Amino acid sequence: MIKTVVGVEGMMCPRCEARVTKAIKEAIGAEDVTSSHEENRTVILSETEVSRDKIEEIITGAGYKVTSFASENV
Repeated sequence: MIKTVVGVEGMMCPRCEARVTKAIKEAIGAEDVTSSHEENRTVILSETEVSRDKIEEIITGAGYKVTSFASENV
């Protein structure tokens, strides 16, 4: 399992969190996605590694900005 932590700028409320989470789940079929507007981040658990470019494309398309990106095996 790979854990990817993405810094996301622009989420202001739970509805924003849901929008980012849904966009990622639909685009890459991740096992689990959790977004937090309070922590300005999204955590993705997936079977395969996801590229920063793909995540930036998804999050930018949802109207937000990626500020950081880190992946690790868990």
